[in-house]
Amino acid sequence: MTKTEVLFAFGAKVLGSCLYGYIFLRYYGGDDTWQLHLNSLRESEMLLNDPYRFFSEFGPATAIKKGDNFVQVVGFYLNDLEYCLQAKTLAIINIISRGNYYINTVFWNFVFFWGHYWLFQLLVTEFPSRRNLYLLLIFFFPPTVFWLSGIRADAMLFLSFALCVLYFNRWLLGGRLSNFLISLLGFAGVLIFRSPVAALLIPALLGWWLARQLRVKPVLAFISVYLLSAMVFFGSSFITSYDLPSIVAQRQLEFLQLKGSSFRLDTLHPTLKSFALVLPQAVVNTFTRPYPWEASGLLQGMAAADIVFFWGLLVLALFYRDRKWKSALCQPLILCLVFWSTSLYIFIGYTIPFAGAIVRYKIIAELCLLSAFVAMLRPLPGTRIKLKFNMNP
Repeated sequence: MTKTEVLFAFGAKVLGSCLYGYIFLRYYGGDDTWQLHLNSLRESEMLLNDPYRFFSEFGPATAIKKGDNFVQVVGFYLNDLEYCLQAKTLAIINIISRGNYYINTVFWNFVFFWGHYWLFQLLVTEFPSRRNLYLLLIFFFPPTVFWLSGIRADAMLFLSFALCVLYFNRWLLGGRLSNFLISLLGFAGVLIFRSPVAALLIPALLGWWLARQLRVKPVLAFISVYLLSAMVFFGSSFITSYDLPSIVAQRQLEFLQLKGSSFRLDTLHPTLKSFALVLPQAVVNTFTRPYPWEASGLLQGMAAADIVFFWGLLVLALFYRDRKWKSALCQPLILCLVFWSTSLYIFIGYTIPFAGAIVRYKIIAELCLLSAFVAMLRPLPGTRIKLKFNMNP
């Protein structure tokens, strides 16, 4: 990236982050982003007055006390780590910014800008002729800039995801153990910030590995892995302690008990028949709603416009497609992004009925699907550029 591109891309993230904070404070009573800011102020006081306690809370002692078994301890510890990595990171920044939310956005995005850059680097390495399109999509697409720049866990999740897939690709190509370990570090971050996303990432990475390392036909590799994953998912219902369909159904129940305007979503039961019956609702709620005439309020209006753009880009990719579009779609990287994103869309549709939550939770998956659409497009004139990256992480 040129210095000018970096400057504008970083500026867009800071602007999006400030807008994120302002909108949620002005129209939504602060929401989680301002609550996180208040928590970080308390953590700053702890850092200054009791630094030993501040850093000791990164350990598992509290989780061990609360959990009755290993699974519970791990669950509590992941929650504690998610809180600590957000609030305590901000607490350190507060020392410099004197606790100003909007100044914090500059430091916050100085770190999490790299999530965008790593995904950009990965995609442009595979598709250099789409370089400018990926630049616009990853750094300047308004929903991406807005949702992934705010002071919230989503930015950390995206950074972890991008780190995981970038170094997983490097490990597959070069076989270096250091690349695999860095990819594993990224996966650990995904696990901390959203464990279901990490679970859904496992079959996608496994399919990618089969296609690259064992030379299995990419489409066959991914279909086989996902069929096996579906069998494992529903087969786990016979194991009481790890009944995955019941876990998903319970997660949906927790969301249904919350108040707010929501889409229709029938109650999910831990059976194959119930999952099949609710599947159409899950797909419609995540892939097509809110419809433009349903949108009420600024964020829902933005979500409706996003849906129109999503399907518009798909139609453009189909009618203005490259001669080798099938080959592009069969790239293991693109198949990984498509299968993982689609499975995440469906999981979100099964569990979440609220438009605002859906658009935020699916934004990384949406970016990945849009990236696949771009890979199908015919290169625009003047975009066949040979790149030399000067910002290797």
